[in-house]
Amino acid sequence: DILTVLKKTMQPGQYNIVSNEQMAKGELLGNTLTVSVPNAFVKGQLEQAQSMDCIKNAAREATGMEINVKVLENKSIQNGNTGKLDGLSKFGNVKFE
Repeated sequence: DILTVLKKTMQPGQYNIVSNEQMAKGELLGNTLTVSVPNAFVKGQLEQAQSMDCIKNAAREATGMEINVKVLENKSIQNGNTGKLDGLSKFGNVKFE
């Protein structure tokens, strides 16, 4: 629900970050939304005042509550994803040596 609101209100570049599971993962616990990102650059993009305001407003609209937003750097987000080449191996006709 939060992403639906953000799509309407957030700058396209920042929206592409928060809507991409390889770039950001969100978790809402109580009244705190934690957004984990893979590196300091992405963290800096989302911590800009305009981006934080958009996220807080979208969370408030989606939940009806005042939401605190934290952006945390978590390098395992990017490293934990399988690459596109790994996904091709499921078709059986692609072999990696």
